[in-house]
Amino acid sequence: MLNNIKQSILYPYKDPAWLKKLWILPLITLIPIIGIISLIILKGWRFSMVKNLSVGNENLPELDFGTMLKNGAILWVVMLSYALVPSIILGLLGMGGPIGLLADLITIFTDGFDTWVKTEPSEIMWTFAVYTIWAIISLPIYQAGMIRFAVTGNWKSLLNVPANTFLFLRYLPSFIGFYLYWLILCLLIFIIDLALTVTVIGVILIPVVSICLYYISSAYELGKLAQKIKNKVNSFDEPVIAKTI
Repeated sequence: MLNNIKQSILYPYKDPAWLKKLWILPLITLIPIIGIISLIILKGWRFSMVKNLSVGNENLPELDFGTMLKNGAILWVVMLSYALVPSIILGLLGMGGPIGLLADLITIFTDGFDTWVKTEPSEIMWTFAVYTIWAIISLPIYQAGMIRFAVTGNWKSLLNVPANTFLFLRYLPSFIGFYLYWLILCLLIFIIDLALTVTVIGVILIPVVSICLYYISSAYELGKLAQKIKNKVNSFDEPVIAKTI
C-alpha cells in the first residue's frame, strides 16, 4: 500500500516532459477567479490520465484544455446529479433536506448551539445520515462509471447504473483496495496541510498541494484499477458488459 502511494506521487516525473505538461495545474489553483474552472479542468485532466493508464500508458496527457473542460464538466454534472438523489428522498420524507441543514448550521453559527437546541431543529441528524449513506452507495457506482467512460469513450456509461453497480460488485476487492489507498492519501494530504499551516507562509500553498496532489495521485490509482479491470474484460461495450457482469 505504501509503495502504491509512493508510485502515485512520483509517477509524473517519469515523463521527460512533465514540467511542460504539469506547470499550469498548480498555477490555475492559485487564481481565485477561475477556481471553479480549475476544478473542472483538474477533473478532466485526471480523466485523461486514467484513460492513458487504462491502456498501460504512464505518460502524462497533453494539456488539451477544450477536451479537459468538456470531460470535466460531464463528470461534474453527473456527480452533482447523483447528489440530488438524497435531496429528493428527504423531500419525499417531508424533511428540510440541504436547505434545512443549511438553516440549522447558520443558526448554530450565529446564535450558538444552545439556542439551536432550544428551537425546533429540522432533522439534521437524519439529513446527515441520508447523505452519508448515499455517498457510500453512490460514489463507487459513479467511479465505476467513470472507469467505463474512460475505457469506452462513451459518456453515457456514467448513467448506466446497473452495469456500473455490477462492475463494482464484480471487482469489489480491487475497489476496496482503492478506497483504502484513498483514505491514506487524504490523511497524508491533511498532515501536509497541517505542516504548511505551522509555517504560516506555507498557508497560501495549501490549495495547490491539496488539490493537485489529490487529483494527480488519485488518477494513478484509478488508472491502475481501470487497467486491471480492462485486462480481465475483453470489451467494455454495453452488450458485453451486460452479459459478463
